[in-house]
Amino acid sequence: MQYQSRRLGQAARLFSLLIASLAANSSVNAQTAPVIYSQGLTAPIGIAVDDNGRLWVAQQGNGNDNSQVSVVTPDGQAHPFIQGLPSARNADNEVVGTNHVYFDDDGNLMIVQGEGSDSLSAAVLLVDTTGFVPGAPALDVTSVHTVVKVGEYANSQGYSHTNPYTLGVDATGDWYIVDAAANAVFRRTAATGSFSVLTTFPPVSNNTGIGPSMVHAVPTGISVDNGQLLVGSLTGFPFGNGAASVYEVDSGGSHSVFRGGLTTIVDVDVDPTDGELVVLQHAAFRAPPPFTPFTGAVFKLRSDGGTDTLATGLHRPSAMRFAPNGDLYISTVTNGQVLKLEATPTDVESFALPERSLATRAPYPNPFRTGARIVYRINTASTVAISVSDALGREIRHLRDAQEVAGEHEIVWDGMNDAGIPVAPGVYFVRISTPTATVASTVVKSE
Repeated sequence: MQYQSRRLGQAARLFSLLIASLAANSSVNAQTAPVIYSQGLTAPIGIAVDDNGRLWVAQQGNGNDNSQVSVVTPDGQAHPFIQGLPSARNADNEVVGTNHVYFDDDGNLMIVQGEGSDSLSAAVLLVDTTGFVPGAPALDVTSVHTVVKVGEYANSQGYSHTNPYTLGVDATGDWYIVDAAANAVFRRTAATGSFSVLTTFPPVSNNTGIGPSMVHAVPTGISVDNGQLLVGSLTGFPFGNGAASVYEVDSGGSHSVFRGGLTTIVDVDVDPTDGELVVLQHAAFRAPPPFTPFTGAVFKLRSDGGTDTLATGLHRPSAMRFAPNGDLYISTVTNGQVLKLEATPTDVESFALPERSLATRAPYPNPFRTGARIVYRINTASTVAISVSDALGREIRHLRDAQEVAGEHEIVWDGMNDAGIPVAPGVYFVRISTPTATVASTVVKSE
């Protein structure tokens, strides 16, 4: 993940889980497990969906000038569209390269290229996709017909570092480019092609009592929907719980907190089925690194102030994008996969089981005090393992490991660890696994 700036060094690493939004004002919806839609990608970090329902996936590569963009067809096959884009390692030995992709109204693929010394780096690259057929020979950098130098503008405005990360486009064609090293949003006006600084995000209070009094607010995902501009963020070291926000930015550049109490937000998008904002949490950080596995999550920030949990147990998710029908596609940077999360069911009393081998309801009640019911269904007879982990990914209770018949099953977690001692109030993860599938759900133990 290369939204971190060099000036942050290790400070822009990610740490904690969303806790504040899983309070009494939150709910955990019925969930279906994301399924692998495509795999074998090299550090996928950005997704766009075209009018034909195909995915265009930005891949950062491994630092050897091998960033690329691939088209994923409905059968899950990834077909390279353009290869050989800049991919290098910065001063912190982090891979920097292609970050995100977007389509303009003329059929151009807009490739947001991150920091670097290459002539195509720190820029938005335009490539015509007209007539490209998946499976045809991939294009190379000579097919880039326009290079918009975002980094040069950022430097001209006094920003010492620049890392264009993603962008949004409004109804007039103006661009809003998120720079995750400048901690700013730049606007490029369609009529003139001129740049301006829309807003810069100042540091936020460090609520941990450890380290500096202020930490960076690093902008990541952006949504430009019906004139509303929303920007997600993550925070730097020491990664305090609830220190990150989604910001709303007006046309004059003033910004305010749209929703606080968040951590590690790396992307945002609007659910086309209800108009609500959905955010992507990357992972829980642990010391020493790396990240705690399977602590990525998807949350819906409801307009009534509540929060719904759409998915948990994701491993290092990096980006997400909705299809028009409400299906959500999520890239995972470490696994090299794109996952598909079908439109979330709303009836917690019943759930369909399509071709997947395992599906669950959310644990309930949630939050709970004395016991949480865990209900799941398997297609065929299978070995089922169920465990509970804490916010740092440490298994604290082993609930089941047995052969079970096909159908619906239920087990209750009594809030105890394996030693029979009540666990502390907080956020926990219930993981249900079969030989072919794994589903994780969030459950909150209250006081």
